[in-house]
Amino acid sequence: MKRKLFLIILTLISFSVYAEVEEWSAGTCWLEKIERPNEEVIFKLASFNDHVATEFNPSELVQVSSLKLANKRLELVDINFHCGSYGHSVILVLKENEGLYCSWVYEKNREWTVRSLGLVAGKGDMKHCHGYALDSFLVIANRESDGGEVQRVLKTDYAREIKNVIKVTSRVFKVELNARENFEEVKESLLKRSDLQPLIKIELNSYSHPIGEFKE
Repeated sequence: MKRKLFLIILTLISFSVYAEVEEWSAGTCWLEKIERPNEEVIFKLASFNDHVATEFNPSELVQVSSLKLANKRLELVDINFHCGSYGHSVILVLKENEGLYCSWVYEKNREWTVRSLGLVAGKGDMKHCHGYALDSFLVIANRESDGGEVQRVLKTDYAREIKNVIKVTSRVFKVELNARENFEEVKESLLKRSDLQPLIKIELNSYSHPIGEFKE
């Protein structure tokens, strides 16, 4: 029944006969890009593993991502697609002032949802970005003997900004923030503290995503 329903939906978005329809991930996803003069580009996407057939323009997905950042004004830099046994994701690289974000979105029940939205660090391969969490990072003590002091400072001196300190190992602590707005402030404060500088380093917390293939 589900397969029949999906085939009906797929016919409704009807891929163009003369357009180039791309497929990847062993044919489990199809994509058509429609470009018309003086109009925004339109994509038609079919994902067979999660029974999705949809048509959209990128600005819709930019707006969905913006809501996760308190409606910040975002500019689309790049777009890519990911597909696997789990289903599909549309990947947006977004710019806000000098910052870059990586947003993974997907459609379910005819609505677009953000799977993850994180920072893009450096100038690497943005089309295949995963993003770094905006509400957590890792604090790593240089020596095991410093771990206790580092944990004490995090829990006492930053009690208002930090929601939770998770001890991963005797040297590694995952810091979860109360609000995304505290990310840069807390991170920079820790790095500038003279009592902590010899003791720690900070690493961004990269998002993990389902196994699949990027569209090349």
